[in-house]
Amino acid sequence: MTCVTGGYAILDCSPKPEPILEYNCDNSYWKPFRNYWHRVDLDVSSGCATIRNVQKSDIGRYFWVLMDKDRTESLKQYTRYSIMDKVSITSLSSSLSNSGLTTSLRVQFTGEMEHTVTWTRDGEDLPEGYQLSEFNDTLTVRSTDYGTYRVTVTNSVSEDHAQLTLTGICSMEDAESRY
Repeated sequence: MTCVTGGYAILDCSPKPEPILEYNCDNSYWKPFRNYWHRVDLDVSSGCATIRNVQKSDIGRYFWVLMDKDRTESLKQYTRYSIMDKVSITSLSSSLSNSGLTTSLRVQFTGEMEHTVTWTRDGEDLPEGYQLSEFNDTLTVRSTDYGTYRVTVTNSVSEDHAQLTLTGICSMEDAESRY
C-alpha cells in the first residue's frame, strides 16, 4: 500500500457508523476496529483487506480513504459488496392429482431469490411432455413415470440437491434426501 509520509489509510463502509480498519503509513501499523477485530486481515503490500465470516450486516459500499499527515483526504476508492445466502433445500414432496393421472413433485428451499432450479429423471434430462411451474419449483409428471427424480437448486455461491423415487401410484420412497 502506498501513501504519503505521516499519512493514514482508512477502510470504511457506508452506512456503518465507524471504520473497519486504520493503517499508519509511517510504521506500517494497522488496527481493526470493534466488530472486525477477529475478522479482518490486511496485506500491506497490496492494500487488500480480507473480511472473514461475512454476514448480511457486512453489505455496503466499502472505500479506502487515503489522508495526509493533517488527515486531509487525498484519494478515495470505492467498491460495493453484496452478500448472498447459500441455497438449502428444506423439503421435496410428491402429491397425486385428483384424477390420479399426474403426480406433482415440489421442492421448497431457502436462500436468495436469484436461483436456478433444474430436474432430472434417472440421471438424464427430462423427457418431452413434462410440465414445470413458472419458477421450476414444481414438476408435474404422469403417475406411471416411475424413476428417481433429482432436483438441483443453485445460486452464485452454492448448490443443493435432493431426490426421490416414484415407485408406483400413491407410493413414494424417499432416497438419499437431505433436509
